[in-house]
Amino acid sequence: MILTVCTNPTIQNTYQLASLKTGEVNRIAQKRTDVSGKGMNVSRVLSQLGCEVVHLTQLGGRNKDWFLTEAAKIGVSVQYAQTEAEIRTCTTLIETDSKPPVVTELVEEGNSVNMETEKELRSLFKNVLKTKLDAVVISGSKARGFSGSLYPDFAAESLCAGIPLIADYRGCDLLETLKVCKNAGKGRLVVKINESEFCGTFAGQDALPRDGIFAKMEEISADCHCSLIVTRGERPLFALDGKRRYEIEKYILPDIHTQNTIGCGDSFAAGFVAEFVRTGDFEAALRKGSLCGALNAATLVPGSIK
Repeated sequence: MILTVCTNPTIQNTYQLASLKTGEVNRIAQKRTDVSGKGMNVSRVLSQLGCEVVHLTQLGGRNKDWFLTEAAKIGVSVQYAQTEAEIRTCTTLIETDSKPPVVTELVEEGNSVNMETEKELRSLFKNVLKTKLDAVVISGSKARGFSGSLYPDFAAESLCAGIPLIADYRGCDLLETLKVCKNAGKGRLVVKINESEFCGTFAGQDALPRDGIFAKMEEISADCHCSLIVTRGERPLFALDGKRRYEIEKYILPDIHTQNTIGCGDSFAAGFVAEFVRTGDFEAALRKGSLCGALNAATLVPGSIK
């Protein structure tokens, strides 16, 4: 079983329209609404890959029951800390006249939670950790109100229990995670991050040259005993496992057209962890992740390969 953790649950509205004309009336050709948030996107793809998955989050407000019902429909078991905060809504606008489609994302900030929610979430995490887990995936930024130690503590507890951890988040949360997890235990730590977030988190700038990225990855790996994956959109991803460097080209799927790029990184994470748990082969897991990312772009659902 794989545990996914995300503290920013989302209701995702996806709208297709011919083109977006600002300041004018725009008519929608197609709309769908899905349970989302980075961790739920990972969970959906894991379920589609045949993995048993449990998703840990916080939920409350008028849409909580709808969220749980929709998650059950896609084969995802949800454990949640009760909160009064409403689930945020994010919106994707897809302009189909452009080839490939132009995708615009409108992202709400997560509503603030209180310390009682964090206390309950920590308790739930400890309980799930006692079950037979093959891996833990922690994705996305925290909702407001959670302490800065939440993700680092979850990461350290996973590694101390000998459970592989995929950390897909950025900034101070990631830096603190690497600090506390240097000698956290026998679990395997894999950092998965996109290029702009990597450069911002570790270099304080928007971009680095190829050799600069690999040099920084090697520095982090040597200091923190972790593997790293830097995704780069349409360009080859960079990865480092031990002293071995990887550059993996994006999968090109013939006769399949891009519909929605939202959730491609989450689909990559799901494909990677599913294959890594199954085989232990880092390179095969990178390629599986790349395939899942490409398959996601061919669907309207954020975080889906079917």
